[in-house]
Amino acid sequence: MSIEAEPVSTDTTAPAPRPRPLSRRVLHWVRRTHLFLGLFLLPWVMLYGVSGFLFNYPTAFPDQPTRSFGLEDVRGTSLEGLPRPAELAEEVVAVLNEKGGSYRLVRPEDAAFARSRVLLNARGQGVEHSIVVELPDGSGYVRSKHSAPQEAPAPFAAKSGIRTATSLPDRLQEGTPVVLNKLGLDADEATVPGALPDLKFYMEADGRVWRVTYQPQRGGISGRPADAPGQSLTARRFLTGLHLAREYPAGGGVRWYWALFVDAMAFVMVFWAVSGLFMWWQIKAVRGWGAVVLALSAAVAALMAFRVYQVLSL
Repeated sequence: MSIEAEPVSTDTTAPAPRPRPLSRRVLHWVRRTHLFLGLFLLPWVMLYGVSGFLFNYPTAFPDQPTRSFGLEDVRGTSLEGLPRPAELAEEVVAVLNEKGGSYRLVRPEDAAFARSRVLLNARGQGVEHSIVVELPDGSGYVRSKHSAPQEAPAPFAAKSGIRTATSLPDRLQEGTPVVLNKLGLDADEATVPGALPDLKFYMEADGRVWRVTYQPQRGGISGRPADAPGQSLTARRFLTGLHLAREYPAGGGVRWYWALFVDAMAFVMVFWAVSGLFMWWQIKAVRGWGAVVLALSAAVAALMAFRVYQVLSL
């Protein structure tokens, strides 16, 4: 009797891989997008981080000699014991009552200055000082720089009176109500509450090229030689200027592309937050503690937003 051997399969083809579930594919895409967007916008993240720090700490990495002064320095001067908001409000009400009114200060604890800092300028021996005084206690800091040498005024300089046939203020004030009426908005007249933007151009005078600044609202004009050294742009001013640069200019140019990246940063920061929540939820081991942190964050943010709203709405 013979026993037949079972046939041995010679098929070496590997089984076809099973497709990943849709949820895992979506999570993979979110993680990769989260990563590469972060890498691409890393310079902008660093810029906003560093420049935001400079705004909160104006004496950090100074581009001018900076000195601070405290309570010991202001003792015995009129900066010592500056009036509190409530105290000054009481004095204002008292003056109004002296003029025949009958007023009473209410909620004195809510009295506050619109800003807690005051900027002053001083000059002495060819040095210009920019002083910041803290209203709560009179302390502050001072930044100093040597005054630029006084140059002779341009031969065409005038404080006012340079009126052109094409009056930009008149055209703006005359045309704006017409446009508003076309939009169905009732408007009789328009005013320009602030100064119109200066017009800058180059002009030759007395055989020399001048960089001219013309103020169309008051008709003032000034200028400086085009070859004169301008005010240097320090690293600090450059970084804070980039931080504040925004809006799409009508004329396009590099400022338009910078505004585009500002929009991209806004979108990506929202995406980072949402995708971070998505990735956190996939890790079951930290769901509980993550929920606690999120609840605490939401409570703190809501409280801070409410308090800042109260301050700003005063």
